[in-house]
Amino acid sequence: MNERKLDPATGDIYVSDKNVARTGSFRESVMQTVKTFLSTFRGECFTDYDAGVPWFDEILGADVLFSDYAIQVVKEKILSVPGVRSVDKAELTIDGRKISGKIALTLDNGERTEMEL
Repeated sequence: MNERKLDPATGDIYVSDKNVARTGSFRESVMQTVKTFLSTFRGECFTDYDAGVPWFDEILGADVLFSDYAIQVVKEKILSVPGVRSVDKAELTIDGRKISGKIALTLDNGERTEMEL
């Protein structure tokens, strides 16, 4: 996978020496796509209304006991990313309208990796 690299802080296309930077590895490409999928709110993408996560509609602001559903939704979105074989671990902490957590993945090439939300 040879994709445009996104700036981790802003999500904008990263430009290096007046050239558009590219991702350097399969892992970097997949993890960047996972982050993009999780950063997209359902209804935000005009070409596919269901493309994002229903953060506002169903997850953020919900009762803490509702976190199992949130984890299920996040896992489904991650598994829809090309290159992800499985979600090995997903821990989410919901505090009102703030969410954080850790996710462990196995990629299609067998590599295991983790990311924080």
